[in-house]
Amino acid sequence: MDSYDPPNIFSKTDNQDTTYMQPSIQGCSNPTTPYPNAYPSCSYYPQVQAAHHPPLLTPYDPATPFSQWFLAMDLHLADYPRTSKMKAFLSALPRDTRSWLQLKGITETSDYEYARPIILNLMSVTERTRAMSDFFQRKQQPGESYAQFAMALQAILVEATGNRFSPADQEYLVSNCFIAHVEPPSLQTQLRPLEHAGIVELIKAATNLSTSRGNPNQRETPPRLNNPTQPRTYSFKQSKPSRAIQAIPWREPMRA
Repeated sequence: MDSYDPPNIFSKTDNQDTTYMQPSIQGCSNPTTPYPNAYPSCSYYPQVQAAHHPPLLTPYDPATPFSQWFLAMDLHLADYPRTSKMKAFLSALPRDTRSWLQLKGITETSDYEYARPIILNLMSVTERTRAMSDFFQRKQQPGESYAQFAMALQAILVEATGNRFSPADQEYLVSNCFIAHVEPPSLQTQLRPLEHAGIVELIKAATNLSTSRGNPNQRETPPRLNNPTQPRTYSFKQSKPSRAIQAIPWREPMRA
């Protein structure tokens, strides 16, 4: 019976030096190469994470219900840092709406989580934004008195907001818009220290300043215009002697 010799597992075959694959740390097989040039095919170097930028908010369209826009916007704000939520929210609002919220105390430094129910409560009343834009952009018209200008501002504000503002808030808004758009522009600078005064006080101050400056639009009695080419006239008439008196020669009075 022929004897059977088991294979020598400790001996190398001729082609083992070229076909042996060395596993890498990441599980990829690499051929045996000299160590100075042996780089694994699977990268094990840590990848630099790209900076995460939250998505930009969709600007608020006044034609869309505010609650509907606010719901979608609030979901996007979840990706923002807490310190920048309020700034991003205010940046997405129209200028007039943003200015109105700032007058109510909602600023970029406000905490968004705390102010969120306040904002929803303030914006629950439907507002005609176009009329509010007219209010903030309304300027004094030529020939319009200060009282007429203030009454026009008051009418636009009431039409735009209804009963949203208290009488004190309405007067504050009218006073600020009055100072911002009164004519001439130099009068705006003089009235700016009276920002917290009532509208009646502002009208009186503007009238007094305009009268002292010679503004004809604010005088109760228009000035009488004189033609510089005509000679100045007097209220009395100087009579001339008649011809009969002129014909009599002068005589020295007789002495007694």
